[in-house]
Amino acid sequence: MSRKLARGMEIGLYSLFIEEIGALVVSDLHLGYEIYLGEIGVHVPLTQYKKIREYLEENIEEFDPQMLIVLGDLKHDFSKASWQEWREIKDFFDLFSGREVHLIRGNHDNYLKPIARKRGIELKDQITIGKYKFFHGHKPVELGKVNLMGHEHPAISIRDEMGVKWKFKCLLYGEFEKSDLIVLPSMSPLMGGTEVNVSGREDLLSPILRERGVDHMRVYVVDEEAGIYEFPRIGELKSELLDDAIH
Repeated sequence: MSRKLARGMEIGLYSLFIEEIGALVVSDLHLGYEIYLGEIGVHVPLTQYKKIREYLEENIEEFDPQMLIVLGDLKHDFSKASWQEWREIKDFFDLFSGREVHLIRGNHDNYLKPIARKRGIELKDQITIGKYKFFHGHKPVELGKVNLMGHEHPAISIRDEMGVKWKFKCLLYGEFEKSDLIVLPSMSPLMGGTEVNVSGREDLLSPILRERGVDHMRVYVVDEEAGIYEFPRIGELKSELLDDAIH
């Protein structure tokens, strides 16, 4: 499952592949989320990582990347590294054994450094490889030429002819002056995301997106069953929703 985004870049299953540097880019896996939910009284089965691993295996089979770049929030719990996180992150690293791995620090990645250090992997706030700049997106940064971030967990909501609301994760792609910006969806099946076509600018999570706005950004819906589809720009989707509400 893939679709060309721009020259040398392909959208994969909740991922992006950059052919020029052989990099598979993913974001916001939030490993260990079920244990966190259990601690606050919401009990769900430990099934998230099994699904994420299937997504990763499909991406590896399709692209055979030389390098993996995680755009932050590999783990979920702010306060510690739970036994579930240790187990799942260890298996995650095993899956990419023999490939170069880069970890970007997200706002959830407290206590990730000791786990990464055991594999000789350094946790960084941002990295630049050629013309590509990678960061999480939870704080302001100076944009480079082609920028990739996560954090927002972008999604869109649409209604069918029966008035039933559907929500789909999506990748966003936009141009800001001399910079391109790509926002990846969360790979976690438990993370719904920000409905960018119904949210106000002030409701966006990332200060980078709040500052610049998202209405001109292109939308690429990513769904493991339906596939990858290009939708109108966010501003156009908002206009369509407004027209539907009026009529």
